[in-house]
Amino acid sequence: GGSIREERRSLLSALGIAELIFDQLWQDEVQPLALSSGHKLQMLQQRLKQTPHLIVVDNLETVADLDQLLPTIHQLANPSQFILTSRESLFSESGIYHHPLRELGQVHALQLVR
Repeated sequence: GGSIREERRSLLSALGIAELIFDQLWQDEVQPLALSSGHKLQMLQQRLKQTPHLIVVDNLETVADLDQLLPTIHQLANPSQFILTSRESLFSESGIYHHPLRELGQVHALQLVR
């Protein structure tokens, strides 16, 4: 198995997010610089279709263009699943199951990180 890394970047493109996922899944297996973005996306799609994964994309409001990201996620999903977190509402988007959450209080937030 791979490891989880936090990526702190602002205004990522759909292809940028796909490349980050690719880099995390193929950390030591492939020379990432030797592959084009399109080839990485194709390999990622094949892997996520063959072996189900759960991919979490946190802080979706840092994505530059949701209109490009959501079709990319639909292309990569099934059987793999995606959890998207955002402070923005995505109720206008089709094909997304919405589960609103309340903000954690300070006590519960501290318990979560400990």
